[in-house]
Formats: sequence, C-alpha cells, structure tokens
Amino acid sequence: MADGELLESTDQAVFYFHEEMSQHPRADLSQMRYMELTLFHVRPGKEKQWSEVVKMAKAGYEKGVPEAHWGMFEELYGADGGTFLLLSSHKSLAEIDRGLLQSKQFTTAMGDDGMKKLDELYAECCEPAQQQLFAFNPHQSYVQDEWIKADPDFWNSAKPAAKPMAMAKDKKAKP
Repeated sequence: MADGELLESTDQAVFYFHEEMSQHPRADLSQMRYMELTLFHVRPGKEKQWSEVVKMAKAGYEKGVPEAHWGMFEELYGADGGTFLLLSSHKSLAEIDRGLLQSKQFTTAMGDDGMKKLDELYAECCEPAQQQLFAFNPHQSYVQDEWIKADPDFWNSAKPAAKPMAMAKDKKAKP
C-alpha cells in the first residue's frame, strides 16, 4: 500500500538458489551499495551445456580471480523456463571496476583452448545475457533490523544516497 502511488506495474517470480552454480555468495548485504544482475536465457534442451558453462566459469574464476563472488538463481515461476539470474553485490563502484580489470586474469586462467570451448558452449546454449546495475537506496528499501544496526548511518540517512553518474539521467559528467 505504501508504494502504490510510486508503482506503474509489478512482476512476480519465484527463484531457486543453486549453491553448486554459485561462487562464494555473500550472505550479509548490509554493507553493500550496489547489486549487479545478469540474466541468462538458456535455450530449451541445452541445460547440460549450461551446467558445463557454469562449471568452467567457476573453475576459471576460482583459479584466476578467487575473490569473485555471485549467487545463481533459477526462475521457477513467472517465465517460460530456462531463465537464470546471477546476483553479485558490491560495496562500491570501484569494486566493479576492479572486476572488469580482472577479466584478463580469468582469460589467462582459462587458457586459449578453455576460452574457445567456453565461448562455443555459451553460444550454443544461451541467448545474449542482459546486465543491469542497481544502487541500494535506503529510502526505498525495506531491510532487516540487523542491516540497520550494522550500518545505521546509511540505512537511517536523512538524505538520499548519491546517484552514480552512470545512473543519473540528463546530466553530463564533470571532471
């Protein structure tokens, strides 16, 4: 009811957490400020190849970027099936930038043959992924009391959190 005036539409879905497809997922999000979502659509009948893609990616990240983390969820209700959601939380945008720079470490860990196989399997089993980045806003969040206790300055802040430049509309970045 409290959000009714702010909503234009809603969607609902049920997701199942796949621990075996996840990489060091973070359980405590109270200190996180950003959530990166990557949506994968697995083609019908290609679930075996998808499992292999995830296993290969996990092994490559474990070897090349061991601090990488994500939770993998499968949509069970609300779509046609074959939809997977990878969630990765971040304390800062700098953390996301570091992750982009670490792609070379992942590629090195996979090796040329491993990357070729990974690319081929992914192209065979998945549509192009969709990525979105969200910033936590304490004024639009309903969080657990433990989160508020863990970081009261943020969750009880009197003014809205600053918007990252990439998310601000109609504003040019200033040097």
